[in-house]
Amino acid sequence: MVRAGLRALEDQETKLLNLRNMLLQSEQSGVADYNYENLLTELDKDNQ
Repeated sequence: MVRAGLRALEDQETKLLNLRNMLLQSEQSGVADYNYENLLTELDKDNQ
């Protein structure tokens, strides 16, 4: 029972560490050049 609890805790800690790393990578990647109107125009072109 204790081993299962320790494994679950380790799994949870690993997931949390991975999430933190992904958040850091996202923050360091900078701001995307995003324009809602351009996105809609692109989507309209793709649907033609």
